[in-house]
Formats: sequence, C-alpha cells, structure tokens
Amino acid sequence: MKIFRRILLFVMMAVLAMTALFACGGSGGGDSSVDEEGNIDMNKRIVIRFAAPEGEFGEEIKAFAAGFNKKYPNITIKYEPISGAWDEKLLGQLGSGTAPDVFWTDSIYKFASRNALEPLDDYFTKYNVDKNDYYESMMESGQYQGNQYMLPREYNHVVIFYNKKLFRDTFKDPNNLPFTPVEGTVYPANGWTWSEFVETSKAFVKKQDGNVVQRGADLSFSWGSSGPQILLGLGGKIANEDGMSIDFNNETNKKILQNLKDLIDMGAFVNNVKVDVGDIFSGRVAMVVNSRPATMDMENKFGDDWDVVSFPELPIPMVGTGSSGYVMNRASKVKEAAAQLLFYMISEEGQQIFMETGNCVPVLKSLRDSDVWRTMPRADINHEAFLYKPENDVLAYRFMLGTPSAVGNFETEWKNFVTAYLNGDKSVAEALEYGQKQLSSIF
Repeated sequence: MKIFRRILLFVMMAVLAMTALFACGGSGGGDSSVDEEGNIDMNKRIVIRFAAPEGEFGEEIKAFAAGFNKKYPNITIKYEPISGAWDEKLLGQLGSGTAPDVFWTDSIYKFASRNALEPLDDYFTKYNVDKNDYYESMMESGQYQGNQYMLPREYNHVVIFYNKKLFRDTFKDPNNLPFTPVEGTVYPANGWTWSEFVETSKAFVKKQDGNVVQRGADLSFSWGSSGPQILLGLGGKIANEDGMSIDFNNETNKKILQNLKDLIDMGAFVNNVKVDVGDIFSGRVAMVVNSRPATMDMENKFGDDWDVVSFPELPIPMVGTGSSGYVMNRASKVKEAAAQLLFYMISEEGQQIFMETGNCVPVLKSLRDSDVWRTMPRADINHEAFLYKPENDVLAYRFMLGTPSAVGNFETEWKNFVTAYLNGDKSVAEALEYGQKQLSSIF
C-alpha cells in the first residue's frame, strides 16, 4: 500500500509539472503570474518575440529593447528579422500558430481582417494613455472597423523637396518671385498655394532643340499618397460617398487630368511613366513630392544644397499622409508584456529613443519641437514643413476604402491607370473609361 501511495504521489506530481510546463508554453513562455486585473508580474522571466523586415528596423528595435530592459530586466525581447515577402510569411506563421508576439507592418488590413491582431483600445484606458496626445491621422492609419490595432511608428505626411541651386540659378530677382519666399532668400516659404507651385514649376522649364531638358517638379502622381490627393484636392472624384463604388469617369476629372497632362507636355511636371529628363537626383528636376524618409538620400546627394517646404495648399486643402507601426498577435501568450512594450515605444521615453534612431518625426505631439529630431540630418533645414497644418492630413487613399481587398489592390490599379494615361496611348476620355473599369474591379 505504501508503494502504491508513493507511485500515485509521483504520478500526481508529474502531471502537475507537465500542466505547469504547458501553461507556460507557446510564444515567450506565457504571462507568468497575472493578477485579477490583468497586471503581469514583470519580475518573472518572459520572452517577447518581435519581428520586422530584415535590415530595416533592427537597430531601432534593439534600441527600444535596451530601454525597455532597463525597466523590466527579466523580459527578453527576441528580434526576429524576416527576409523576402515578410507579410506573406507572417500570414503563414499566423495561420500555423507560430507567429511572433509583436511585429511591424505598413498595412493592418490584411491582418486585422483575419482577426489576427489584438485590439489595443482597452490598453489605452488601462495604461491611462490619451489618444489625443498623438497626431490624429497617424492613429487613424492603425484603425480597422472602429478598433485600434496598430500604434503608429512616426508622424509622416508628404512635402516638397527641392534643389536650392536650381532655385538660385532660376530666380535672380528676389522681388519678382511666383511665391512668397523665406525672408532674405529665393526659396519658398511654408504655406504656398497650388497655383504658386504650378507657376514656380513652369519657371524651371528649359528646352533644347525643341526637347525638354529641365523640368519643374515630379508630382509622384502614380504614388498612392500623392496622385489621388492631388486629384481630390483639385475637386476631382474617385469613389462615391459610400466608399464602395467608383465614380471616376466624369467631366471634372477629365478637365483636371487634361490640365495636368498639358503641364507635363509643356515641361512643368515630370512624366513618370516615360523616359524623361531624370529624377531630382539628376539635377534636371527642381522639386519632388516625397516624405521625411527621403531626407538622407537628399543629404547624401546634395550636401547642404537642398531643403524642404510644405506641400502646396490645394483648392480643397489636403495632404497625403500615413504611417507604419507595430501590432500585437492576437494569439500571443504574453499579451500583457507585449502591450507594455508597444506602449513603451510611444511613451515619451520610447519616443526619445526613436528620435535618435529613426530619422523620423515623433508621433507624440509634445515632442514636436525637440532638438533631437530637428537636427537630423541637419538643424538648418525647414523641419517645420514636416508638421505644417496637420489638420489638412488625409490618409493615403488606399486606407480610405471600405474593404481589405480594395485597400490591397487600389495602388496597383491607380498605377495602371496613370501608366495608361501618361504613356500617350490613350486620350483623356479613353483613360478615364479604362480607369473606371480598373478601379471598379477592386470591389
């Protein structure tokens, strides 16, 4: 009988040990010791798996991890770079139950529509974090069907980068400019209008033997954060109010697109779909529509002979904007620790770390005037352009559509339309008919 009791006791202890083992299993080993309110004992050893595309965010994530570990030394953040088609690989991991706890994404729709992401709204309440402390448009870029799934990485909207030498060579008289300049210069000040931008672009046109050899601006019209906003800001239309059907082939769009094509033909704007004079780095284009990450490319090419100015104010004011960010796997077994990490990254301390590694504008409004990001890559560029009139921000058009399939396909079909129009094979009427058909196919 004593032997039987010993055997029974041994079996019970083994079962309890196995139960404890599996309870702590899965990604990161589980949120050990969570109280009734869901607060985790951060002194327990926990692993958070953190994935991002290979080569792009490694240093940033490691810097976040170092700062977070000062607060929670027993939490290990395991960085997992993903090469190649990272989003497709993540979808595969999510389907097989092997996905990381936290990962970077530039579009939440393909994940949130599969119920693969953890909603973050309750954590804002739990951690007493106010969404109003962050730029509204950036928060919107992380929302799906009314829920917040992504915390934005940066504040980012499009601006105009320009070649200062071409401005000096073109505008000799500071009292006779098509725009209001920065005081004492021949460079444009924030707040110029679309009409001023157009007239400025015309002034740069140079021809040789009847061919355009220098142009004013590259509108990046095939880019989803530029072309659709320009069309809409000039009074055009893409989708109906319900966001579920296309209204593209109309007379207003026809006039706008014909005017843009005329400006391309006369040399003011670059034709992005044909062999042209080159891009801004060729020295034959004065301005380009782009966003904050382009600063280092400009610095590497032009040294201190470039700058940036606000995107020109359209008749219907709007500026294309968007953000990538970080999300949590809904199936994570370390949700509380993962949430703490996500919110650490958008805290003031985390944003200070981000500013030193990301060369981007912090998403936390209270840091808008910080010298940390305003000295990258130099202090003397017009950093205020990156913050100018956030009330005019609109999400990249793909984020404004009602279904995940539409979001995923819009930019492809927009590029198809722009190519069909600007390659010269179709009239404006034929291009609009083609665009109506192609864009309607996304629903």
